[in-house]
Amino acid sequence: LSGDVTIDRLRQGDYASASAKFVPVSLSIEQDGKKLVLKPTGAPIVLGGDKVTVPPLELDLSAGEGVTGAVTVQGGVRDPFGDPTLAVRADLAPVDLSVLAGVVPKLERATGSLSGSVHVTGSASDPQVDGEASVRASELAIHGMPSPVNDVAVDLRADASEVRVARGTAKFAGGTLVLGGRVPIRNLGLGNVELTLAARNVRLAPAPGITAALDADLQLAFEDGGLDRRKLPHLTGDVVVGSLEYTRPINVVGDLGSFGSAKRTDIETYDPSLDAITMDLRVRAKTPLRIKNNLLEAQIALD
Repeated sequence: LSGDVTIDRLRQGDYASASAKFVPVSLSIEQDGKKLVLKPTGAPIVLGGDKVTVPPLELDLSAGEGVTGAVTVQGGVRDPFGDPTLAVRADLAPVDLSVLAGVVPKLERATGSLSGSVHVTGSASDPQVDGEASVRASELAIHGMPSPVNDVAVDLRADASEVRVARGTAKFAGGTLVLGGRVPIRNLGLGNVELTLAARNVRLAPAPGITAALDADLQLAFEDGGLDRRKLPHLTGDVVVGSLEYTRPINVVGDLGSFGSAKRTDIETYDPSLDAITMDLRVRAKTPLRIKNNLLEAQIALD
């Protein structure tokens, strides 16, 4: 940190009447591959009238892997030499989500932006911190997903006790998604994560000739903020299959000709250490499964 200091008034024992200015020229903060660098503007930080006033200070943010952004800090501190009272905010300028493709696992393509802010208020000895973050994305393409996620709108709110989803909506595979949840904050760490997902009128075609429409109400829980890899995420809830159709043709001649010539099937041993999630789902069908192809036309009801 470097800059120019101008002291207009300073009396020992009477700091409340002090008057001074500080013009920051350079500031660089770096830790764990993340870096903040000040953009000099010539605007001074002013001490006067028993308060410190911080003008908008813009800092370039570099988080590695090509992820960059800009943070603007501004605000003030009253009674800085007695019982300081804070009123400071930091705003993250919209970050282009396309830079996250290849950085976030399995995210292949992203169109949209991420923005946010943090507010620090109250006494310096017991500050109140709250913030918000917003994601707006017209498209998120994730490897392994049958369809991109479109029209994403997620708003997060945070305070000293928790981070919660204030709004979460998106469109997926012709249907709609609604996201909710909360993460408690305990001793500067994360508690158990609780997320909910409601899906309506989602239509999937996992393979040619197979189509399904479904609704779902799911809950996903992580213990200890998901940081303990020994504790797998737990997915629970209900999946309601609105329709399921199988229209793929069956090659009877080819299937009969393969009798007696099939190769031995090798089945890999199950390794629990490779599990990524535990599930407890109830699947119900509203209508019978429909099979209609060159060989069969039938309906199968599931109770």
